Amino acid sequence: MPFDGSRLSSDIALQSIERVIDLLSSEGKWCKGVRETDDGRYCLARAIQLTNAQAVLEPVILGAILEITGRSFWQIETFNDRFDTTHAEVRRVLLLARERILARAVILVPRDR
Repeated sequence: MPFDGSRLSSDIALQSIERVIDLLSSEGKWCKGVRETDDGRYCLARAIQLTNAQAVLEPVILGAILEITGRSFWQIETFNDRFDTTHAEVRRVLLLARERILARAVILVPRDR
């Protein structure tokens, strides 16, 4: 199987989603209305940005947001900052996104012939 970068992309996505989950692991590490606070809290979009993997993560996370909320968002900030978005909901989105990344990684692993 020729190298097409898909396995590398999957590895980066998995490492990056794990970092976002860690950055937002508790409600006290998450914020709304601003990207980052002086006391070290982050909104979901800023946490993603800190991984330098926005291009890989954003489509998966936007898909997870749609699955969890039933609503389509153009921007992650819009979801994060909605009046009714909770940290628990953000966490569910991140866990679903990780699940989707893991499922894709399993599919990308070549099978012995």
